[in-house]
Amino acid sequence: MTLIVSYINKYGVVMASDSNLTSKEGNSGFGQKIFPIPYLNAGIAYSGLYEISGQDIDEWMNDFIKNEDFITDTIEEFTKNLTKQLNFDFKGTPDDTAIMHICGYSRIDFQSHLEHWHISNSNLQKSGGYSPKDRFECHNDFNSRTSKKDLESIQIFDAHPENHQFYINGFPPARISFMAIKKELEKLLNQISSQQDWSFRPPKNIFESANKLKMYFHLIGEMFKMSDYEALFVGGETQTYLMPAPTDLKKE
Repeated sequence: MTLIVSYINKYGVVMASDSNLTSKEGNSGFGQKIFPIPYLNAGIAYSGLYEISGQDIDEWMNDFIKNEDFITDTIEEFTKNLTKQLNFDFKGTPDDTAIMHICGYSRIDFQSHLEHWHISNSNLQKSGGYSPKDRFECHNDFNSRTSKKDLESIQIFDAHPENHQFYINGFPPARISFMAIKKELEKLLNQISSQQDWSFRPPKNIFESANKLKMYFHLIGEMFKMSDYEALFVGGETQTYLMPAPTDLKKE
């Protein structure tokens, strides 16, 4: 299992993942886990079994995205169609799980709105692990068009570049460690950037926001090199997909 993250702030959306492919026998190379959906100004981050219906996930997912261009107009419709297709094609064992983030800016009534969805065939346990279930389901985590609270979050993002919304899934020890590292490093980085005689500062664009996220991924990857796990379950080059906040994003 890999590690996927959606990071949202005033500058836009950064979707990120590691690139390692692994099994119980060890490392299996590298693979695509971040998938742009350009016609919806959205993207997918994928974690889990890297084969669907006899195809590697990169081939299967890119084919699905290409075919949906002709029949899908919204992120919600795309997500629900993807959920249906996964339930039809995913033929893993009962213990095989997959989790996807779908995030982007939907454009409705001449304005853009931020949406985040996730699809999974598992439930999150109190221990932090995942328990498999018998089918895929989708859930809308954030929607600035339908939720007043989420619309207010868009306004909060504008108040400071460090204000953000954050979603993470994947290999539980990596996910929990990532969250702990992020929490402590953000405190430290804020202390460093507040030093008046120094020139360090918070990110001021989406590219710098992505670099900050890559720093956390790098630390997790280096930790796996100092572990007794049978494979580097998280590691390799960090894949990202950046979606700048559109100028017509509705904020009030």
